[in-house]
Amino acid sequence: LESTLSRAVFAQDKTLHGNAWRLSYARRFAEMDSQFTFAGYRFSDRHFMTMPDYLTAVTHGVTDNRNKQLYTISFYQRLAPWHLGAWFNYSYQTWWDHTSRERFEVTFSHDLNLGRWKNISASLALFRNQYRDSQDTGGWLSLSVPWGAQSTLSYHSTSNHQQTEQSLSYYARRDRR
Repeated sequence: LESTLSRAVFAQDKTLHGNAWRLSYARRFAEMDSQFTFAGYRFSDRHFMTMPDYLTAVTHGVTDNRNKQLYTISFYQRLAPWHLGAWFNYSYQTWWDHTSRERFEVTFSHDLNLGRWKNISASLALFRNQYRDSQDTGGWLSLSVPWGAQSTLSYHSTSNHQQTEQSLSYYARRDRR
């Protein structure tokens, strides 16, 4: 548990004081090869300002478009027999002047060997964002294949209800320098 105090002084002889609280917890379960993480931020009053909030206020004036609270929960499970990793992430965020945002994401990652192709990495994720009155669902797929001794060929695709983006990249290391 930690507490942060802020004091913002403005040119008009206006000073705002604020306080924010943070609680975080992480636990690794070695016998199950899993991990649980929780982080909670409670911005306890309207006048707490981060440095970016302060810089925005100096330029554009003080607004209530600042974080009120943020909670994140993460769970990871390694499934060794299948060379699979699974993640579940959830976050909930509110602001002082508008509604909340929620995000759910489930990710699976698999390392595999196919014949002469070794150390191939594949990941698949599904997500849902809910913000104000809109909801965005989608996912992404990533594939990385070692290509020779010092190069990698990668493919990445992201899709939601509005669009799909794809990329193909090649990375090669010429020498140690």
